[in-house]
Amino acid sequence: MLYYKLGAEQLKGYASQVGRSWSEFGVERPALRKVVVFLAILLTIFILLGGLAPTFAPETTKTFMDIVNGGRLGS
Repeated sequence: MLYYKLGAEQLKGYASQVGRSWSEFGVERPALRKVVVFLAILLTIFILLGGLAPTFAPETTKTFMDIVNGGRLGS
């Protein structure tokens, strides 16, 4: 929706501005930038693994109804 509202040229301008800001942040605070990148990667891994976990082992994950029914797995 942003593409249709702003257009390609404005989006390119905003993207370059974000890139410059990120570069300046890296120059001013390199250690904090590394921490931010590390945390973003860690969060992405947790989100991916958390989203795939029930697919790999559905019989070992409790659903809301299992918890309500006293923690018994299955019905």
